[in-house]
Amino acid sequence: MLDKKLLLLAIIILLFELTLSPFTRHGFDLSIWFKTGALMSNGENIYYPNHHLGYLPLWSYWALLSYSLYKFFSYNYELWLIFIKMPLILAHLTLAILVKVFLDKKHHGVLSKKVFILIVTSPIIIYISAIWGQLNSLSSLLTLLSLILLISKRFNLGFLTLGFSIALKLYPAILLPLLFTYSLKYKGFLSSLKNLFIALIPPFLITFSTLMAYLWDPYPLYLTLYYQVFSLNCDGCVAPNPLMNLWYLLYPFLNLKELAQILWIPAIIIPPTLFFRNLKDDNLIKYSLIIHLSFLSLFSRVSEQLIIEPFILALTLYALKEDKKILTYAIILQLIPIIFSLSNFGLLNFSPLLERLNLWNYGEIDKIYRVNESFLFWVKGSLGLIFSLLCFIGIFQLSREGKMKGIKIFN
Repeated sequence: MLDKKLLLLAIIILLFELTLSPFTRHGFDLSIWFKTGALMSNGENIYYPNHHLGYLPLWSYWALLSYSLYKFFSYNYELWLIFIKMPLILAHLTLAILVKVFLDKKHHGVLSKKVFILIVTSPIIIYISAIWGQLNSLSSLLTLLSLILLISKRFNLGFLTLGFSIALKLYPAILLPLLFTYSLKYKGFLSSLKNLFIALIPPFLITFSTLMAYLWDPYPLYLTLYYQVFSLNCDGCVAPNPLMNLWYLLYPFLNLKELAQILWIPAIIIPPTLFFRNLKDDNLIKYSLIIHLSFLSLFSRVSEQLIIEPFILALTLYALKEDKKILTYAIILQLIPIIFSLSNFGLLNFSPLLERLNLWNYGEIDKIYRVNESFLFWVKGSLGLIFSLLCFIGIFQLSREGKMKGIKIFN
């Protein structure tokens, strides 16, 4: 599966990420994981605190275990950071292995090695998983596994796996219309409805069981799910404004709140009906990428972390199609979120490490961003427009039959 050189590379990256993990963090998000573990250990409702947005309770059990280990090891916060990030780091490497195995079975052995190296060494995945501490490498692993299972015609297991991805983070649910349509291609209508039901079992069962076991009021959970989708209505939330797409620049100047919050919905529902005739086998990877790009180009609050899945899908499609233009596209797709994050207080995620190295402290880094806030607004706004434009170009090119032709922006 992995030769000695690839295995050595994977081990080096694993050790690198484990070394980074206790000295880097996204302060706000990691405080949520920490508070979640503390609340769970006391049986308190994790959805009562303000700003605990967008997560069903599946991940809270790992937060609980990590918090328990934190107390067992004498309240060592650096060790807690390693515990909480460990599944994300392992998911990153497992994701690379999964893509390689899939491509090897499709007789793309040479390109599969290249794709493996690109995934394992990906700056954005390392940043999101080992430094930031977000869940997207894990949810991306489950989502890609579900697509591979569906391509293998293992429909029940594929939809069930997607259900666990949805239980971890909500946004993989954007693929449900597409995968329902894909199921219709091979199954009857009732069987496809059953598959949809299977995908909903993990999020509903885990959530319902947790609420019943802890006797929590479900209304705060409802609010957290509502504001994940319609975050612009959350006036009391931290930074409810749009992020890394066209809405970042347009929203402050135009009264587009309602439009910005609903335009992505037809963008994920309508395309599967247009794809129906060609929706088969490995095309599922391509059309899943199109759905992700449609979502990212128009959703009202796109964070850098959401790039992992389309980046992985684009690399996989590059190997399947043997089209270097798609590889170029994937690399550009990865670079914009990195630059955006560095413009959006991203250096603060490195502040514990920088302080240990006696370079900068948190306050000094924060001051740099505050002093240059006006300039950075236009930088981020421009990057958001470029990112949406890049998504639109990808949608147009991928929707064409055969290899990506037409606009020569990838040359």
